[in-house]
Amino acid sequence: MGLSDPNFDVSATVYNDIRPPYLSEQVDFVIERTGLTPDDVVADIGAGTGKLSRMFTPNESGKTSCKQVICVEPSNQDGGMVDECHKNMAPYATAATVVTGEATATGLADKSVKLIVIGDAAHWFQPAEPVCKEFKRILKEDGKMAVFVRFPDPKAEIVQDLHKALKENCKTYRSTANKLVNDIDIVAKKSGEHLLEPELTTSSQSYLKATWTKEELLRYLQSRSSTNSWALEKENEALIYEKVIDPLFEKHARNTDKISIPHISLVTIGKVRKYEPLKSAERRDRDQKNAGEGIL
Repeated sequence: MGLSDPNFDVSATVYNDIRPPYLSEQVDFVIERTGLTPDDVVADIGAGTGKLSRMFTPNESGKTSCKQVICVEPSNQDGGMVDECHKNMAPYATAATVVTGEATATGLADKSVKLIVIGDAAHWFQPAEPVCKEFKRILKEDGKMAVFVRFPDPKAEIVQDLHKALKENCKTYRSTANKLVNDIDIVAKKSGEHLLEPELTTSSQSYLKATWTKEELLRYLQSRSSTNSWALEKENEALIYEKVIDPLFEKHARNTDKISIPHISLVTIGKVRKYEPLKSAERRDRDQKNAGEGIL
């Protein structure tokens, strides 16, 4: 799992403050459908700043949904994701633990977890076989996985306008497979299709809006891996406002200082996929297909 991109740490506070929230009704859906009890353990793999993790703590969920939430996060630079996660989970210290680990090496005990949750990170978990092997190791026999993903609604005019402006002006955005408007293969990976047994899943889809000022939209671009190296460069700021942000607000702000970006919020629940060992040629073809695919 390649989650140790230093730009995640650079934009940790931005990610925490600007990214849309997870929906409590979808967390409740997961708790109910997985039969989570107050004696169970939840592991959030690729927990980032703990934005999803804290939704499963008793204080946030409004009910005693589990005994403990373990936040597993590989990025460990000072001031980065792990530090931000520690700060965010501090109010829930009796029910939450933050550890450094990878999706292929979580460091958690065998058969110790009832539910694995993944928030906007499933597309990082490639190749999938060693990840699934590790997940099966730490999950109880009746354990399940819930994959949360939120992405701008590709049918919305404002999303299409922002996509076009970024494509015309941002070189890193043009070079990645992942964009605001994604093809079906990228959406499938974000939804964990490569990690879940295809015939044993259930899902819930909702809608939300992220409402941002011009400054907050800039910070959002600084938090996306397809644009962050470009948006974090101070010398690019004037261009970003001139070519991307100002035209978007002129068209869509409707005499206010904020715009709203419609997002789709999807959660899929299922059993971890069982992979048969691949022959070397099949593995080579698989790795070539996945190489260079974009990430959020």
